[in-house]
Amino acid sequence: MRIAVVHHIKAGDYAEYLSALVNSQAMQKDFAVKVWSYSIPASQQYIPDDAVVYIIMEANSRFAVSWWYAVKLPAILKKIGAKAVLDLNGITPVKTILPKITAFPETVFAGDKQRGIIDFAKQQLPHSVSKASKMIVHSADKATAFKNVPENKIEVIPFTPPSAFRTFEWHEKIMIKAQQADNKEYFIAVLEDEAEEVFVRLLKAFTKFKAWQQSSMQLLILPKFESFSPGIRQKHETYKYREDVRLLEDLEESQVASVLASAYGMVLLWASHPDLVVLTAGLQCALPVISLNNPDVLEYAGDAAVYVQDETVDALSATMIQLYKDEDLHARLKEAGKNMSALLNRNEYEMRFWRILETAACS
Repeated sequence: MRIAVVHHIKAGDYAEYLSALVNSQAMQKDFAVKVWSYSIPASQQYIPDDAVVYIIMEANSRFAVSWWYAVKLPAILKKIGAKAVLDLNGITPVKTILPKITAFPETVFAGDKQRGIIDFAKQQLPHSVSKASKMIVHSADKATAFKNVPENKIEVIPFTPPSAFRTFEWHEKIMIKAQQADNKEYFIAVLEDEAEEVFVRLLKAFTKFKAWQQSSMQLLILPKFESFSPGIRQKHETYKYREDVRLLEDLEESQVASVLASAYGMVLLWASHPDLVVLTAGLQCALPVISLNNPDVLEYAGDAAVYVQDETVDALSATMIQLYKDEDLHARLKEAGKNMSALLNRNEYEMRFWRILETAACS
């Protein structure tokens, strides 16, 4: 059973997440994981009968993407001998009779204007929906966005946290606070590496919080990927409370898990759409969440978050103060986080997703 997976590096977090699920199950099922090479003749590329074959596309312009799906991809699928094709870009490859599973990245639903593959996916959305054999989305809210589509055609595979993230006991938290925050309590935030506007808004809110609190509470900020932009570093260097705001870069996943699990609470902010990967990790750590009001966050976090009703600095700082001074609220959010994370079992959804692929390939 050969399954082709079409992937573009700019498709977004959901594409990367689903890819991780596929790879995990492939390893457990003794499937080979291969990457199709454009430079090696097909006759020289050995592909076992049971294999997941990634077809990585790099085209970005509308013409290049359209031509790639219409001409190049069908030829590659034929050479591979695929039994089903999974597209992680939100585009249904219609020039093939294979069963087609189309995963719609969270970026397809974002309201901001985006270029390249995501812009093309948005333009092709009605066509992709009509031609897909199975549609994969990250939330029930997004499933309802598709009108007149049979329910059995849509499957919700939500973001789920890696096993590295867990709750910490008090003695474990003490050790992490000593290492990362001078034995002080702290809020935690994860920002896009170049999200300067979001960074400034967070700093302004923390300034108001510090002016009210007059204590040692800190703010630790992690980059979504590896390191922050020079602009963010420069703004940090001139910030009034810079000694209480720490930029933690180049951490391993286990270190990120430890820092997250030892925080007092998480502040979830974003430029275009919420980082649901980070949110699920926080819930797995039973971390109280402060978030802007958003349907996806509400679906994932429920009562584990306190929601800021507008994006003003005053509203954000007031919510940080509320969480800090209300111990009962803090305790309720922690308990709710445990309950919500129990619904986001990675192993369960990983196996469910693999069954969808198997069913399509065997049909």
